[in-house]
Amino acid sequence: MGNDSTTTSGTSASPADLRLIRSEVNFLTYPFFCLDNRWHTDRLKIEYHRTLDRGEGRQEISWRVLAHQEYGLPGPFDWELHKAIEAIINERGFPVRNPIPFSMRDVCRRMGVTYSGRTAEAIKAACLRITSTMVESKRTFYSKPKKRWLEDNFHLYDRVVYRGDELPESTVPADTNYLFLGSWYLENLNALYVSLLDPHYRRSLSVSLARRLYEILGVKFYGLRAPQAPGLRYAYSTVCALLPVTRHRYLSQAHRQLDPAHQELIATGFLERVAWQPVADSPPDWHLLYVPGPHALQPASALPPGVGEDMVLDLQEPGGAAHVALSSRPGQRRARPAAGTQRAEPEAVAAPPGPAADDALTTEAHVLVQDFHVRFHGPADVVPSTKELTQARTLIARHGLEQARYLVDFSVTAAQETDYRPQTFGGILQYAARARADYAQAQERTAAEERAREERRRAQADALLRRQYEDERAAHLTALRATTPPDVLAAIEEAAAAQFDRDRTTPFGRDLLRRYAIDDAVAAHFQLPSFTEWQATQDPQEGNGDGTP
Repeated sequence: MGNDSTTTSGTSASPADLRLIRSEVNFLTYPFFCLDNRWHTDRLKIEYHRTLDRGEGRQEISWRVLAHQEYGLPGPFDWELHKAIEAIINERGFPVRNPIPFSMRDVCRRMGVTYSGRTAEAIKAACLRITSTMVESKRTFYSKPKKRWLEDNFHLYDRVVYRGDELPESTVPADTNYLFLGSWYLENLNALYVSLLDPHYRRSLSVSLARRLYEILGVKFYGLRAPQAPGLRYAYSTVCALLPVTRHRYLSQAHRQLDPAHQELIATGFLERVAWQPVADSPPDWHLLYVPGPHALQPASALPPGVGEDMVLDLQEPGGAAHVALSSRPGQRRARPAAGTQRAEPEAVAAPPGPAADDALTTEAHVLVQDFHVRFHGPADVVPSTKELTQARTLIARHGLEQARYLVDFSVTAAQETDYRPQTFGGILQYAARARADYAQAQERTAAEERAREERRRAQADALLRRQYEDERAAHLTALRATTPPDVLAAIEEAAAAQFDRDRTTPFGRDLLRRYAIDDAVAAHFQLPSFTEWQATQDPQEGNGDGTP
């Protein structure tokens, strides 16, 4: 995209000096990583489709991410691994050449995780998922060197060679770990088809969707030196397709899904504000207006004039132009999207708002009433009446904006049961009590499902830890038996067997239980740690493991 940036004084300033990372545009813009830990191992495909006009008439384009059926899609851990690899690439300098050397300890440090044998295995599993995942581009991936949109299948990473394995066209064992980047990705890096991202700011974001939106919007805002009016407009459906996340039919669900990310990006200065605007579509859609904040403009302040303006990007499309499918393994049902976790007390009454809060309340009431009219009567140019605005303000002040939106969603379904079509906002207030009860039940179901998921996760983690301990203990016992004098070892085992025969008389599984007793005696003689003692050494605050590269 350009040369190293310069400061206002004219001195050279590299992206490393600016604490910024050059990140390839296509893999920032299009979805590759599944952001939900519950889904990525069960999902085998992400499909992004869009219809647009690039000056040659309207055409269908698509981006498909196809995972290996044994490994699933790259997930959140793999996403963070890729960001660590990007940092290593940037520090090595440009042009980039294959292979990229890396150490497990350095990758762990950049990911902010403690190095251990378990973590090294997790990194290897992530690399396997990424190298096994194919991208199919139908005029979505832009090659800057070729100056065209690709129709091709390719990989983000082509191969990983670990220390001790043989490198391609060599019989010498590798002295460290080596990563081979995919050719199209590598060529675009060296052609500087990149956007600058701040890894420290990204890491500071606690909401994963905020980090992903920072990448997507960062590409669009790249090179901006002043806020654009009225801002960047995306269809909600397009945002869902690019993240990727489930597209919701109801405004209240869409807000619960994206509001935490929007609020964090606004609080940290990347966005100035976000506005929702209803759009007539089936299923329902909305326009999201993103206005950049001061943090979004910082990278451009260090760039020379013209840099950031040659990026080839698709124009914004109206609502409903893009959609995504997260496809599961055969025979599996998609997990039900979680509702919000906050539950408002049904009869809580807000304190009288101040002037700024009053303006915000009026705006929220106006949007709520407009959404009601769009949902029940289509895209009419309706000006809410004073009575409707008062009713909406009262509803929001008493029960909160989230429950007010839920009432509109609930009313659409409830009214269809009796073919009722309310003409004004007040017509749905009769459903308020039922909507609040349904909302509370949904929150309780969601909380129960989350508790069950957490219990399953802990049980799986405990079982995995127990298996790792048993494997390490067995390896230590094998090594001890190989190095202990035979007479010493025989004495230990004979004493253990005799003790077992005295204590245990049951005939069931006797040979296996005797073998366990002998193993325990050998382990105790050589003071191997118990599971509890070993588990304490695996704590994130403890040591870094041994021997793993």
